[in-house]
Amino acid sequence: MGGRGREWQQLGEGQGHPMVKLLGVMAVAAAVLLVSQYSGLLGLSPLPDLVSGIFHGGVKEKKQQQQQQQMTKKKKKKKNKKVRVYMDGCFDMMHYGHANALRQARGLGDELVVGVVSDEEIKANKGPPVMSMDER
Repeated sequence: MGGRGREWQQLGEGQGHPMVKLLGVMAVAAAVLLVSQYSGLLGLSPLPDLVSGIFHGGVKEKKQQQQQQQMTKKKKKKKNKKVRVYMDGCFDMMHYGHANALRQARGLGDELVVGVVSDEEIKANKGPPVMSMDER
């Protein structure tokens, strides 16, 4: 091994042999690939996000811009579509909790559709209803 080992030692001496430089570049490229593949598993930002953040004003600003763009897209879609919310219940002995649930459900969309559970279903799950289906 005396001759070959000596050649590699000589490659690294002086100004730097192109082969040694190439190996260094390959090592850096391999490290970048590993970091970019496994950064998500470690809970880190992906490498492209970090690099773009360094050169374009930061990762937080980029994410905020993306969130704002998504919100505007959602608002445009919402303007075009009506959102219908469905809620059902037995509403036997109507009280503040029922009214509050209906109010909150109404706030989730443009239209609120309310279903009243039948007497048979109430008997099967809760017992006999206090008020009849017509009264509810």
